[in-house]
Amino acid sequence: MDPSKYIGIPYEFRGDRFDGADCIGLIRLIYQEEFGIALPMYAPEMESPDKSMIMSSFTSATRTLLWEETSTPIEGDVVLINLFGAPFHCGVFLPGRQMLHVMEKTHSVIERLDSVRWGQRLAGFFRHKDHVSGH
Repeated sequence: MDPSKYIGIPYEFRGDRFDGADCIGLIRLIYQEEFGIALPMYAPEMESPDKSMIMSSFTSATRTLLWEETSTPIEGDVVLINLFGAPFHCGVFLPGRQMLHVMEKTHSVIERLDSVRWGQRLAGFFRHKDHVSGH
């Protein structure tokens, strides 16, 4: 995986393309492009821009069907991040304990997970059921 091609993607709510993505959309884009895995679109209840609803949908219903928590992340696993005391953000794990992610009002970037900003906010690492078996 060449993460550099995903750097600089502008934030766009519900986006999942190179011209705009939110955190979940960036994961959808990377999984499709890099692993040939088509992640589900946003659920109908996610029509509202309420991010807590988006993340709760990602971390509950979707997780039980598609994701397994892991303590030994590999490139491409999902990094779940606590913001405001709840799992509210996600990115893609990269070697060197880094993550590729995008946040509102920014562009996608690579940041270290052991940084002051993220070190105390890790909520877990999740591997898609087809990620390892497919690659």
